[in-house]
Amino acid sequence: MVLYGEESYEPFPLVILFHSFPHFDINFSLINSTFNPSSFVYKESLGILAAIPCAWLILNLLAFLVYFVSRCCQTEWTQKRNLTALKWTLAVISFLCCGAIGVGFFGNDEAHVAVQRFSEIGRAHV
Repeated sequence: MVLYGEESYEPFPLVILFHSFPHFDINFSLINSTFNPSSFVYKESLGILAAIPCAWLILNLLAFLVYFVSRCCQTEWTQKRNLTALKWTLAVISFLCCGAIGVGFFGNDEAHVAVQRFSEIGRAHV
């Protein structure tokens, strides 16, 4: 807990979780993970941590592209097939995507509340 005057600030568990990850710079060398928003190297490491989900998304999209292109190029679609497994796979993927969107909305709300609390504390001490 960090004390600011008479008020106390308790960081959210999500902040503590993300801050516990190791911080790397652009050369993938480990840097100090102490909170320092004025440091360029610290901001760079946060940018690298934020780019990890983007890289994962790009890899997934490329995998889907390769899969769907290979499915389009097949010439055996003239016979009728049982598509039950494909339907279940699409249902599970749809469910997981909806869950990921829900987690994103939750994280967005948590970040919004944290920024509001931070700005209120900043206004109180100016």
